[in-house]
Amino acid sequence: GGVIERLRRRPREWTIRGDADIVKHRYYVWRDADMLMRADPDLFARLVDALTGVAAEAEYASEDRLLIHRAVFVGGPSLDLAAEDPDGPFQCWLSEEGEEPLWRTVSGLEKPPVRRYAIEA
Repeated sequence: GGVIERLRRRPREWTIRGDADIVKHRYYVWRDADMLMRADPDLFARLVDALTGVAAEAEYASEDRLLIHRAVFVGGPSLDLAAEDPDGPFQCWLSEEGEEPLWRTVSGLEKPPVRRYAIEA
């Protein structure tokens, strides 16, 4: 399997334990995300699309129990600039050869729900 399959996977014990014990949030922290963004922008864009897409699918389109995904991208100022880019991976879904973006179709969201925060010195 790939990254998307792994992100979709839910722990097997969820089907065994009662509802009170169910995990409702999943967090991903990607430190130095700007390093991959500079080294391989296409791979970076595909990984951002996978993280935001699976989160949108789980929260807006899944028949399974609600699972809130949150990804935190930690990096330098270039990462913040990329988040402002209206054509960048934080502001639009990835599209294969001009087709309708998969995650837009699956989630019904026009663009990924991304918020920017800055940690001051």
